[in-house]
Parts: sequence; C-alpha cells; structure tokens
Amino acid sequence: KEEQISEDKVNINIFVEEGRTISADVALGYDFGSDFSITLKLNESNLFGTGIGTSIAVEKGRYNESIDFSIVEPYLYGRDIALISSTGYYNVYNPNLNTYKSRSYYQSFRGIYSISEYLKHSVGYSIKYDTLNILDPDEFLLTNPIVFEQEGNFTTSSIYHALTYDKRDNRGMPSSGYLLQFSQSFAGIGGNVNYLSNELLAEQYFTTFGVD
Repeated sequence: KEEQISEDKVNINIFVEEGRTISADVALGYDFGSDFSITLKLNESNLFGTGIGTSIAVEKGRYNESIDFSIVEPYLYGRDIALISSTGYYNVYNPNLNTYKSRSYYQSFRGIYSISEYLKHSVGYSIKYDTLNILDPDEFLLTNPIVFEQEGNFTTSSIYHALTYDKRDNRGMPSSGYLLQFSQSFAGIGGNVNYLSNELLAEQYFTTFGVD
C-alpha cells in the first residue's frame, strides 16, 4: 500500500501473510524378504513463529521400526550459523534373513557456518548406544561369522567435522554443478568403540536430456 508523505516521497507499506508451515509426507515401501513398511514424516518450518524448524519421522515395518526427531535453528542470533539436533531409535529383527536382533539409540548435535559464499564448515558431536543379540549362535556362526563377533553392547561417543564446497545449482534437486566434501570423525571420547574415519565425497551433476 502506497502512502504519499510529500510531493516526491512515498512510503510503501507491505503486509505479509504467512503461508502454511506444516507439511506431512507418507511413504510406502517394500523390501524383498522384509515385507512392507510405512513411513510418516511431519515437518514444521516455523515453530511458534520463532523460525525454528522441527521434524519427526516414524517408520514401521513387519520386522523393523524407527523414529527420528530433529530440531533446526537456521540462523542463530541472526547470523549465518545453523544448529541441528537429532534424537532417534531404530530396531531391526527379521527371522527370515538373520538370527539376531539389533537395537540402537542415538543423539547428535551439529553446527554449520559459512566461511565463504560456497564453502561451509560443520562440527558436531554424537553418542550412540547399540545392542546386538545373537538368537541362534550355532546356526549364525556358519552363515555370518563377522557379525557374530560383534555381539554385545556398544557405546560410540564421537566428534565430527566437515568442509563442504557446494556449487550445485539447487541443493534440493540439483541438475548441474558439483559438490566436494572432506569429513573426519573420531570415536573414543568415552564409550567402548574407538576409530578415526576420513571420508572424501565428490559429486558432479549434469543434465542427460531435457526439453526446451
């Protein structure tokens, strides 16, 4: 709305009405040997008008179940710093494919900030509790000796960092550009699992065919 305040000056008042901030996704899947599963995900991109995003995803199948709850603060104190927290659980047991039960709980925190227009750095911490129970040791030892050796309870406490150079045209559905990422994680800050992991990721996107 324009408001004339003098002969050569005009105030422009803009009235904004917020659109819907809640969305829901439903997916039905099928895995040979694991039967059907259904996934429900709810997203809120502006919790109580704070700009904080939240999501909860629940998956239920005949032999598996999982739940994940995430909170995202995209601009901490008005700065280009994002904080992400994820809490989850998943349980797997399929007597048609294996003779063990696996259950995990996890909590992670991650911060992301920009170094330049295309370069970002992320740091984080996660803790994970895993339980693996062998139901039939004699039969299982003959088929999967590697997994058999990992029976028990494990706590993985790890720190993480990554450098990401992203020149894709679209982060959600890229069709051109590339992404480079180098990440490291170290487990051994408490818990009973120890490792050092180094990963290098390279992605190149291009259009194979299109319609003008």
